[in-house]
Formats: sequence, structure tokens, C-alpha cells
Amino acid sequence: MPDYGSVGYWDARYAGQQKNKEELFDWYQTYDGALRNILAPYLRQDLDFEIFVPGCGNSELSALLYQEGYRNITNVDKSSVLINYMSGKYAHMAEMEYSIMDATKLDALPSKCFDLIIDKALMDALLCGEESARDVPRMVSEMFRVLKDGGSYVIVSHGAPANRLPFLEKNKNTNWTVDYKQLQKPRVDGFEDLGASPFHFVYIMTKRLN
Repeated sequence: MPDYGSVGYWDARYAGQQKNKEELFDWYQTYDGALRNILAPYLRQDLDFEIFVPGCGNSELSALLYQEGYRNITNVDKSSVLINYMSGKYAHMAEMEYSIMDATKLDALPSKCFDLIIDKALMDALLCGEESARDVPRMVSEMFRVLKDGGSYVIVSHGAPANRLPFLEKNKNTNWTVDYKQLQKPRVDGFEDLGASPFHFVYIMTKRLN
């Protein structure tokens, strides 16, 4: 299995995609598919509403949100190859930012600065890394720290509740409610995932008000 937790893996993958003109790729679910309805209750077009997309990859999720009027979007990823490309591609979206940053160590970000965090496959990628036992709890703690009171943290994952909820419910540094939904996997022509679950899972953590 590729080391999805390694920045070297992602730099090489994104460089290869750019060379082959494969500009965008969305893991699991697309915004125009099921995610628009899932995210709608947690989105507001207030001027001070802030969205954070850690492990943003080369998804068009943020650009589509921007086009719908959600302008304050911060995207981060460990891959400098990816961030350099995406910041250039969406340079015309002046209020949307792309920065090189490790989601397990968000020292550059203040606490309680985002209303909504959207993780599409980042937790899953970290769980494939050699340091997953260390990195996933650190990442979850950081998401809690930068989330505003009353804000929501949404994770889209292939992992079933039995394998994901322990990271979200038993982290001593968090104080939030946890809910989840399941989504039918989109059909991909020419691909059959034999023996795998037919569902993706969306985990929704809402930070309690202090």
C-alpha cells in the first residue's frame, strides 16, 4: 500500500498528475453530488464565516464553494507541489487561500478561528501512514483547537464507525457532539470494489459552546 501519510508520496503523485494534465481529483464524494446537501446545514454566507479545508489536495470542492458565495476559505496541504499549483490555478479567487501546512501541527493558526472544517479523506490518509497512532490524535486535537465554539468539523471517510469513532469520541482534548451519516458510494464505470462496503461515511462533530 502507498504511504499516504508521506509528503514525498504526495509530491510525486501531484507532480505526475500535473505532467499528465490530470488537474483535479475528488476523493470519495463530490460537492455537486451528495456533499452539497450534507454541508448545507453548516454553511452560512456571513462576512465573517470562515471555512478550513485541511489536506485539501487537488479537489474542486473549495472552488465550488467559493463560486456559491462562501468566500473566506483557507486550504492547507503538506505538499508544496500541490499548493503551488492550486494557488496559481485559483489566483483569481482572491479571498481564498492556499498554504503549505501540516494538519497535525497548525502552529501558524490561532485557536477558535474557523466555523466549519471539511476533511475529505485526510484522516484516512493519515491512518495509512507509519506514524498514524501519533498523527491522527494530534490532527483531531488541532481541529478541535482551531474550531470556533458551536462550529462543526465534517469528515468524509471510507472508514466505518467502529474504526473512526474511537478517534473522535475518546480524544481527551475534545469536547464535542459526534454524529454520522452514510452515503452510497458513487458508481465508477469500469471499477468494481469487490468485498468493500457500498457506503462512505460522513462524521459530524459540533463543538460545544463554552
